[in-house]
Order: sequence, then structure tokens, then C-alpha cells
Amino acid sequence: MTTSSPISSFKAFEDERYDYIFKLVVVGDSGVGKSSLVNQFCHESFTFDLKSTIGVEFNVKTVEVNGKIIKSQLWDTAGQERYRSVAASYYRGALGAVLVFDVTYTKSFLNLPFWIDEVKRYCADAKILLVGNKTDLKDLRGVTHADAFEFAAANNLMYVESSAKDNGSVGYAFKKLLGEVQSDRELAMKAQQTFSNVRTRNPEEKKPSVGETIKLEMKRKEERRTLGKLDKFGIRRDLGKEGRRDCC
Repeated sequence: MTTSSPISSFKAFEDERYDYIFKLVVVGDSGVGKSSLVNQFCHESFTFDLKSTIGVEFNVKTVEVNGKIIKSQLWDTAGQERYRSVAASYYRGALGAVLVFDVTYTKSFLNLPFWIDEVKRYCADAKILLVGNKTDLKDLRGVTHADAFEFAAANNLMYVESSAKDNGSVGYAFKKLLGEVQSDRELAMKAQQTFSNVRTRNPEEKKPSVGETIKLEMKRKEERRTLGKLDKFGIRRDLGKEGRRDCC
């Protein structure tokens, strides 16, 4: 039996390659299944007696999206009110947000406007994906697909339904959000590149010759010598009394 040493583990981590690294936050009411979704996506596991998150939990998952390797940093925030002030500090810098509600718990759906405001307050440019979780509990469903889809469309959100228990559309949901973030960042980079090209000097523009450069430098030296003839009162020393200005 062979075991990997800390050095080899570090080397494996060091050798990891990715094209992008994106920070995502997972938000929503307590008990809607945020941590279960993250665990299913990152570790392909589901636990029935998963305890409520205290503050924030951090996970990392590297996936391929649109031919690019993306390393996602997932910040799973607590939904309880007493932890919200702490969790909100982790929103900053997030490029995407997974907003989760429980399709069997109508109140979690009605509270969605609050969570949208929270995301826009701390990371205004983040892409938001709305996820209706626990679709495996069909007999207990209280929020219809039509109502959820209509709400998402009205608030310009992407919408996906999933089941953390059955692993239904979990990977698809996260990859969909990562893909949107990727497209958004690539468009921004292209726009920045275009702007930089406009500001760059035309390569065909004629550069000054050596002789012109020398003449320009001589002119500057002459200007400096002229300035050196002025005393501390701003009067040229080579002028007579007629050239002096009245003072005092």
C-alpha cells in the first residue's frame, strides 16, 4: 500500500492548471439545501442529517466549461438571521451567486427579493442563478415551476430546478452559472483590449530621427540656461535698471 507524502500532495496542488478562477456565493434561507447542493457538486455526496452552516463554509471545485478549465471558489453562507452580518462580508468580490429556495417551502420563495437585494448590495455585477431545490419531494411541492420561472424572468435571473439528494441537475446548475460568468469576463477583456488598441500609438507613425532628437535636447538645454538667469525675484540678471520691475 502506497501513500502520498505531503510533498507530493503539495506538488500535485502546485501543478494544477486552470484558465480562470471565479468566486461564487451560495445564498438563501436556512434549510433550503445550500450546503447539500455544494457537497453534491464538490464531493458527489449527500447526507440527510447535515447540520446548518455556522457563518460561512468554503469549498473548491475545478471543472471544464466551454473548453476552459475553471476553478470555482464556493462560499456557502448561513441563512439564519443571526449570521447574516458575518456572511455578507464574504459576498464582496463574488462574480456569481447561486440563490437557492426550497420548492416545498413557500416562505423561502417569498423571501427571495431580500436575498436578491443582499447580493446586489455587496456584489452588484454578480451573475445570479436561481435554483429551486428538493424537486424529489414532488408530493410536498408548494411552488410551481411556472411561478418560479415567471419570478426569475421578471428579475432577469437564470433558473434551474434541482435535487441535491438525487443529484438532479446539480452539476448543470453550477456549470451554467460558471459559463455565464466566463462569457461575461471574456467580453469585458475583449472590450478592454479594443480600448487599449485604440489608445496605442499607430505603429506606422513616423518616429523622430536622431538629428531631430538632438536638436530638441539642445533647445531644452537653452531654455534651462535662460531660466538660470532669473534671480529669486524673477528678474533677469542681464537687464539693467530699465528692465527691472518696481518692487516694494
